[in-house]
Amino acid sequence: MHLDMSFVLPKNALEDIEAVAIQFGPYYQAMLWPLWLRNVDLNVTSVNILQAGAQLLSSYGCVLATLRFGLYCSRHFPLHANVVSDDVALYYLRQAFKELMGSPEGVLMWLQKAEGFEYCKAERDSFWFQACAAYAQHEYEQNPDLLTREIEFAFQFLLNDKGLSP
Repeated sequence: MHLDMSFVLPKNALEDIEAVAIQFGPYYQAMLWPLWLRNVDLNVTSVNILQAGAQLLSSYGCVLATLRFGLYCSRHFPLHANVVSDDVALYYLRQAFKELMGSPEGVLMWLQKAEGFEYCKAERDSFWFQACAAYAQHEYEQNPDLLTREIEFAFQFLLNDKGLSP
């Protein structure tokens, strides 16, 4: 599925994303999202810009950005942007969870403990729990009888009351 939202991004954001992807992409592909966020003032940047940035970083192979873009497109995630589409959300969330299953433990730890920048530090583990819940809800709405390894992966975090791995 090809979706290009780069037209939403201001020129400086496009340049920042390209610079991060060129400088760090070969070494830290999974972490391009947080590396780009270091250049972003989260107090003034709209969720629509974050959504477009996530989509562009996803095209560079960043699994965290793929996850974020799927969540920003999801009506089941508390912080969604203007472009809300069940099909797009499910496509990107499926792709992200498939990649995350094989990711190094450090990437999952990041998601569980540090990724939820929109939450206060004490509640950052809520991000990963809500991400798993949004993905599971989209899969259930698509086909309530389907159970894949990716869905089981998400449910292992949902079934633990804090959303952390067992």
